Amino acid sequence: MSQRQARILCSVITVITVFFITQFPKLSFNYDFNMFFPEGDPDFEFYESFTDKFGTDNDYLLVAIPSEDILSSQFLKRVQVVTEELETWPEIKIIQSLTNLTKYQISPLGVNQVKVLNIDNPRDQLLTDKNIIGQFIANDHKSVGLAINHIVFNYKDSADDFFQKLSHYLDSQFSDVIISGKIEAQHHFVKKLEKELALLLILSISLVVLVLILLYRSCNGVRLPLSVLAITCVWEIGLICLLGKEMDVMMIMVPPILLVVAMSYVIHFL
Repeated sequence: MSQRQARILCSVITVITVFFITQFPKLSFNYDFNMFFPEGDPDFEFYESFTDKFGTDNDYLLVAIPSEDILSSQFLKRVQVVTEELETWPEIKIIQSLTNLTKYQISPLGVNQVKVLNIDNPRDQLLTDKNIIGQFIANDHKSVGLAINHIVFNYKDSADDFFQKLSHYLDSQFSDVIISGKIEAQHHFVKKLEKELALLLILSISLVVLVLILLYRSCNGVRLPLSVLAITCVWEIGLICLLGKEMDVMMIMVPPILLVVAMSYVIHFL
């Protein structure tokens, strides 16, 4: 190959590499475990038809709000204000808390629905009510709970926006609030995927550099193979972004494996 042909080839490779790098902002991560099921699987099709008919049972959040005195009128009034505010949010379908729980009471005039809690005069007997303890009051009597049933979020971005909005609001009203639920788990799960991808790439590149140094003991012996491996990895991730694919639990292992496998071919080529 002449120098002119080599320069043309290097220029083409550089242009393609830069193009794939520009696709990196499109990289997204997929948390949906339904992708692991093959298309046409009868059990999965039954599951989808069931959820279409009856809905899902995991679109909820559980919130724990700690307090040294959970039956103080001041604290319960703050919980009531937060509950009433969250009821107005369009993303929330139903919210249950200690301040809006009701029970049925039989009287001479019939069956009446009354509130379980009188905020102005909280009753200590709530701390022994088996229907309350462990659900809306912690077993150690150090926190109260909220049960939030929200709409179905078809896209992760909208779920993340709602989760962050809720977290910021609750943190502005109380301290040390704990939120647990599906969208909370998927939010942290995707962040974990991103961190693990970066960690695996760093470890893989470090291993490749170490092996090249031990084998060739020269700058060119490290720089040239590493350049080829870096270009390979950039093309692979860029192609994933260009095709609109998402990084899931399985695909996150592809770049590190590609680096290690491709290194053997580079060594044999050199």
